Amino acid sequence: MDMQACPLGSLPAEINKKENAMEKKKLSEMEYLFMQYIWQYPDGVSSGDIYNEFPQALGTKSVILHNIKEKGYVCAERNGRKVI
Repeated sequence: MDMQACPLGSLPAEINKKENAMEKKKLSEMEYLFMQYIWQYPDGVSSGDIYNEFPQALGTKSVILHNIKEKGYVCAERNGRKVI
């Protein structure tokens, strides 16, 4: 599955991303760490790359990504057997 940060709206780029994120919907500290990684890839990043970056169990990482998606921070689309 590939994840891409969803637009935060028309907020100025110089505003702190964490402040913007916290205004949208609250992220846990771990969700915010995942978003920091995802924000480094404006064109998207695969969930496999995200999974390789963090040490948690696969199920835990899947839940974190699901929660981030449900809060509207990332968009995902399917590309063949992968979700982008």
